[in-house]
Order: sequence, then structure tokens, then C-alpha cells
Amino acid sequence: MFLCFAGTCGCLWGQSTTEDVVRTEQLDEVTVSAVRAEGRAPVAYVEMDQNAIREGNAVSNIPYVLWLFPSVVVSSENGTAAGNTSMRIRGTSASRINVTMNGIPQNNPESQEVFWVNLPALSYSVRDIQIQRGVGTSTNGPGAFGAGVHMKTSLPSALPWFESSATVGSYNTFETVLAGGTGYRPSGWSVDARYARVESDGYVRNGSVDHQSLFASVSHRTDKDWLQLLYLWGEQHTGITWEGATPQMLAVDRRYNPSGLWYDAMGNEHYYDNETDNYYQDVAQAAYSRKLPGAWILNAALNYTHGYGYYENYKMAQKFSKFGLPVQTPGTQTFDRTDLIRRKFMNNDYYVGTASLRYQDARLIFQSGGMYSYYDGDHYGRLLWLMVNESVDVPYQWYRNRGVKEDANVFARAEYSLSEGFHAFADMQFRHVGYRLQGEDDDRADLTQNHAWNFFNPKAGLFYAPSQAHKWYASFSVANREPSRADIKDIPKYGGSDVVRPERLLDYELGYRYARGKYSLGVNLYYMDYKDQLVSTGRLTDVGYALMENVPESYRAGVELSTGARPLEWLSLDANLTLSRNKIRHYTQWLSMYDSPEEWNELPQQAVYRGTTDISFSPDVVAGGLISVMPARDWKIALGTKWVGAQYFDNSSDPESRLSPYMVMNLQISYAFTLRQAGRLELVLTANNLLNRDYSASAWGYASHFEDGSAPDVVRSYFVQAPRNFAFRVSFKL
Repeated sequence: MFLCFAGTCGCLWGQSTTEDVVRTEQLDEVTVSAVRAEGRAPVAYVEMDQNAIREGNAVSNIPYVLWLFPSVVVSSENGTAAGNTSMRIRGTSASRINVTMNGIPQNNPESQEVFWVNLPALSYSVRDIQIQRGVGTSTNGPGAFGAGVHMKTSLPSALPWFESSATVGSYNTFETVLAGGTGYRPSGWSVDARYARVESDGYVRNGSVDHQSLFASVSHRTDKDWLQLLYLWGEQHTGITWEGATPQMLAVDRRYNPSGLWYDAMGNEHYYDNETDNYYQDVAQAAYSRKLPGAWILNAALNYTHGYGYYENYKMAQKFSKFGLPVQTPGTQTFDRTDLIRRKFMNNDYYVGTASLRYQDARLIFQSGGMYSYYDGDHYGRLLWLMVNESVDVPYQWYRNRGVKEDANVFARAEYSLSEGFHAFADMQFRHVGYRLQGEDDDRADLTQNHAWNFFNPKAGLFYAPSQAHKWYASFSVANREPSRADIKDIPKYGGSDVVRPERLLDYELGYRYARGKYSLGVNLYYMDYKDQLVSTGRLTDVGYALMENVPESYRAGVELSTGARPLEWLSLDANLTLSRNKIRHYTQWLSMYDSPEEWNELPQQAVYRGTTDISFSPDVVAGGLISVMPARDWKIALGTKWVGAQYFDNSSDPESRLSPYMVMNLQISYAFTLRQAGRLELVLTANNLLNRDYSASAWGYASHFEDGSAPDVVRSYFVQAPRNFAFRVSFKL
């Protein structure tokens, strides 16, 4: 793995080499620079180049490629890096991490989350990833409330090329990748394409993976301009694993997953065999950059994304009234509920346009631009089958709603050299968001509502480099963020408030970086002061979304340490450590209330004041380290370790809602050699969770309380990670 933090570079996974690219890379950099931090920006950031992304990838979605970076915590639903995966940075959830690809937002405008499983094998098509911690620079899409992850897709090669790889691993995991390109032709055109297929059973029961993806691009260059047309297609079929498992069931079977469980009339246990999550996605992008007179560069991009998908579930003993249906009397007996199979669909279109101007001379870098996006998404549900059915025509549609979201922003950013080594940074963004909902939710509640938010997000900082080895920076940033679709519709139902408020963050950063010869060091102090932060309650909806709640006052404060050393040509050492406090001030918890465990009639929620508590999913200690050894020419051995301290999965700071700390260690051994006049072959063996630790990386839970004084009904469920497992990859490059 190769990383750079704000201009200082270190080596992880082994020595990195520079890919042969054409001179038009400079123009391509400008296309996405509007959302990325540059060398003198007073921002805490790290970068990973294409070689490191490939080396660290062992049938992994992007979160697991980034697992060793500072303040990053990753988790998986099915226990492996190939299924539904997510990451938190500084404790902030995936829906609060702004993600862009070539400057285009990848967060779904309604959920504000990136579902990496919908972008299968993306790491093979990405050449560079930058993680900005904190607010970072002005970006497109939902605001960064803990971090931004900004990716650039592969550039054309100067020469024709071909590569292929095949991976086989534990749990019947198979991955195949085929790719090639024409190189730039004398006419200035080039064509590149990549196809990938991933299949796996996953670790937990029903954690299957069946993914395909295609990446294709057509590029044209001249001395003054650069054009790229890009197409990404993804198809994913994944077994549903969002329920986790209770401690009681895990004690019997660590791979247990209750999804799809049903019982027949004799009480015999069965599992529905199509309990799946399915999604199809098409992404088309066009990016253009042109050098203008007077050190100006124009860049613009268009994006269209179409997504279609559905969940399919077997549900037991569902009331007909929940679906707007009358009781059914198929014979002489009347039934008010039935087992059924349902599908919940989404079908959406997303249009994005961006444009910016950039000017650069010896003292000034200035950028200005903006973005407009339009999202139109349908949500609807159908019943495919009912065990008890007298008069229902299937498939029966029981709800439908539509969300339309418009997002527009303009920004201006300047970096100015006040004197030798002393630079000032200013960044201002105005963002307008409009969101309209209409129709019925899946509980048949009316969702019709209109929202409009206007946000001003200023940023300022200083960067001081008294010498090439020493660099200091300080910054202050403001970020605002609107609630997601789930927040808007679910918090009034399950939370303690009828009004969902947008969030605001004041981010203070102070950092120092040192790099000289074979050694580097980075220190970053941060204080993130939130108003109305949306944090997880610890409870999930019936389709796996975390239920959130506004907390009026909260903060995250910490120090991030990074260091790297290469004392010998064949040895490199890297480590990072985050120590933090993540607190809610004056927290009031809202308890779900019912009359009795026999009747389960819902009552108004009850408020309990908890005082100062820990923010959910925010460990106080996160550490990573890597030892890379090159014992002989073309050999690499890398041992990576991640330590994640204790964390709570709700906001009560109840010891019963606490995830134990864990450490995971991964080993990778690779050998590459050149075939005689026939390309280069690489063999890679990866052992994940080398020490075979049993641990859970995430969990959820809640308690139902009763007015009659009965003991609370407590539900807790955990997402276990796979024990020691292996992957072996053979790659060929011509």
C-alpha cells in the first residue's frame, strides 16, 4: 500500500512504481481538483495510488482497500470484504462521508449513502483515492460530516495493454477480471475496457455474492484539451444479511443468519431460498478540460446514473390491514394475518452537471465553479405470494411514493502565497437543496411534503512551510447537511421528535507534518462541534437502515498520529493512531413503550435523561500498522494490523450495548516475475484475520418497555466477521 499525507509519502504493502501515463494527466487532474485537497491545503488527508489499490485488494470492496488508513473502521454484513461493506471515519457513518468519482457525487441523493456492493470490483477501475478527514474542501453532493472520499478512474495508457487476473478464496470465492486498451493512437483517441465477475458464498448463511461489472472509456487528447466518455455498469445479487444474529444463536452457530426463516404448520424450520438484495446500475460520464489563454483552465462534466433494484423477503404472520387488505376467508375460517413474500423496489434517475475555472501562477491558485443535480426516484412494494388468499390479485402493489431532489451549489476557492513558505487558504460555498416527497410509505402513511434548505459553508486556513521538511497548518470550516429520506420519514415515527432538523458542524483542525529522507511524521488535532447531529439510535428499520435521531449538542475531539520509516531498502514500517472523545451533551433517550408483552399496543414514548454519553459507533482508540518486507527481488511480504477500541451501538452508554475491542491482522505475500517476451505474471497469497480472532465489527439493538411493569423486551444482534480465511490471485499483464 502506498500512501501520501498532504504531500508526505510512505510505503504500505511494499514499493510502488509509477504507471506510464500520457502528459494529458495534468488536464485530467484539473477536472476533479475542485473537490480535492492539494499540497498546500490546510486539510488532513491521505492518498492511495493505483498500484497500492491493486496490491491491497483481495476480492475487496473499497472500504476494505482503505482499512489501514487513520481513523477508518470497516465492517461487513456477511463477514467478508466481498459482500455488503461499509466504513466509518472519525466515527461518522457512511451517509455522512461525501464520496465522489471524477468530481461527481456518488452518494445516493435520498439515502446519502454509497452502497459499495452496487459498484462491484470498482477498485480495478480506480487509479487514485484521496481521503479528507473532517470537513475538507468544498465538494459536490451531501456535505462531508466526518470525511470525504474522492476517487479518480483509470487514465488511458500511452501504449496498448492487456491484463487479466483470477482469484480463488475461502467460502467458494471466485473473482475474474479481464481488461485491455488500445493506448493513445496517432489521432489522439484511445479505448479502454474492463470486465469483472465476483462470486462467493460469504461467511454467514445466505451471505452469497454474485456480482458483475463493466468499465469502458473513450478518450481524446490534444495539446490544449482532453475529453473522456466513460461508462460503468454494475449488477449485484446479494443474500440478505442485515439482521445479524443474537448472542444466543451465535453461541450455537457463528454463521447463523435468521433472514428468510419460516415455520410450517408442524413447527418445522425452513428458509426461503430467494431472500436477496438485487440492484442494477448504469453510470455514464463525460468530462472535458481545455487550456485557455492566460493560465486559465476550463473543465466541465456531465453524469447520468440509472438505478433499479429490489429486496425480496419472506415474512411470517403479517396482518392484512398493514397492507390495506381486508381479512381473508378462503374457506370457513377467517384469518387476519398470513405469511407472504414481498418485494420492495426502487427505480431512479440521477442527472449531474459540473463546471469550473482554474487559474494558477507562482503565488495564486484560484478555482470557482458549481454543480447542479436532479434526482427522480420511485419507491414501491408488491406482494408476490400470500399463504392465505381469498381475493387478492398478486402481484399486489400496496404502496408507492416518489422523491424528487434538486441540489445546486457554487463555490470559490483561493490559495495565496503571502511570503516564502506562508500560504493563506479561503473557500466559500453556497448550496441550495430542494426535496419533494409524495405518495404513501410502506406503512401506508402519507409522505407528501416539501423541503428547501439553503446552506453557506465557509472555510479558511493557513499553511506554513519554513523548510522542505517541516509543514504546519490550521483551518476552520463550517459544514451543513440536510436530513436523508429515511431520517425525514422514520424519525417522527420512531424517535422523540416530530421535526427532523438539518445538521451543522464547526470543524477546527491543527496539524504538523515532517518528512525527510526515509522518515515521516504527521500530527493532526481536531475538534468537531456539532449542532443537531444525527446519530444512530442503535435500532434498524425492517430493511436494514439505521434509525437516527437529532442530538442538540455533541462533539468529536481527538489527535491523529501517522508515522513512516524505511530504515533499510528492503524494510518499511508505517503506523497510525487516533485517540478521541466523542460525546453527546445532555442526552435524552426516548424509550419505546407498550401496554403489555401480551397485547403489544403501542403507547407514547417515554423520555429518560442520560446526561453526557458516548456517541454510538465512535471508539476512543483506532490504530493501524504495517510492516512491509522485500526479502528478495520481486518478493513482497506485508503484515497489516488494525486495532479498534470499545464502542457502543446506541447512545445510552449502557455497558450491555457495548462492542468489545478487537484486533485483526492480515498477511499478504506476493511474487512477480517477467515471462520471456510474454508479459509479467504475479502471484499473491492473502491470509485475512491471520490470528483467527472471533469478533463482531458492528451490532444493533433496542429495548421495548411495558406500562404494566413487565421486564423490558431486549433485542441485540451482532455482525460477526469471518475467522482466518485465504485468497490466492494470479495476475497477468502484457
